[in-house]
Amino acid sequence: MFKLFVLLTLSTSVLACSRLIANGSPSPLPTPVMLSTFVSIKRASLVAREETLPPLGTNVKPDRPIHSAAVFIELENLQEADSIVRIQKIEIKNSENGRVELLNQKPEEILLRSLQSSVRDFHLTQAGTYSGVGKVKAVVTLQVNNKTQVIESDAVEVQRY
Repeated sequence: MFKLFVLLTLSTSVLACSRLIANGSPSPLPTPVMLSTFVSIKRASLVAREETLPPLGTNVKPDRPIHSAAVFIELENLQEADSIVRIQKIEIKNSENGRVELLNQKPEEILLRSLQSSVRDFHLTQAGTYSGVGKVKAVVTLQVNNKTQVIESDAVEVQRY
């Protein structure tokens, strides 16, 4: 009888907690980095790599080393109508001296449907090495509702292999 009582109490507690979370209690979700009218630009993150060795089984080629970056941008449309976000420029900069290491100036439009949340990835690659020692960060220039905004990722170490 006692075991049944404990089991019933635990299941009631779990149901109550799930209802509180579903009904708008504070949650540990990240707050948006930028909010432009109805589009939330939540975050930009970066993975930076430098390949110094060729793939196994191939000869050393003069196109090594190669430095590359993957930039991830998390967007959310908060309205019940479509929105367009224009990525104007993505720069990978040395966080210590501000030198541009990689650059993508090819504009790209992202159509966000009604209430859509989306993570987009952009890949930049170039022969050569990252200059100096230290961390790099992504700087993304974008346009939402004819307003230009800039969002930066956290500075990260370059993964060398």
